[in-house]
Amino acid sequence: MRIYLSILLNFVFVFGYTQSTKNENLANEYYRQGEFSKASQIFEQVYKKKKIKSIYIKYIDCLIQIQSYNKAERVIKTFYKKTNDPTILVNLGELYLTQGETKLANKKFEAAINQAKKNTRHYTILACIFFL
Repeated sequence: MRIYLSILLNFVFVFGYTQSTKNENLANEYYRQGEFSKASQIFEQVYKKKKIKSIYIKYIDCLIQIQSYNKAERVIKTFYKKTNDPTILVNLGELYLTQGETKLANKKFEAAINQAKKNTRHYTILACIFFL
């Protein structure tokens, strides 16, 4: 009985992982082709299951490309709460710049720098982001 249960659980895990990978590949293909609306829908599904930075970055880019700014802002803020990564604050600042909110953007950029002061390993990353 345990062997059958073990086999069943392994099958479910492998099937779920394969499906997630297929969706991620499909979203990446739409992204490469510039079909950001389709890509954002699939990235949203993938992101719900797999909240990693590589998915997050493409998902946010898609949302900005289709001008879904409110949703992008919510995702960025949620991801920042999860990671406490100051580079995410830069993403929020860039979103505000896209919307013409210069004062809000500058506040987020300053917050990112202040956050990096707490952990110096972020200085180099922020420097690259600001100067590229």
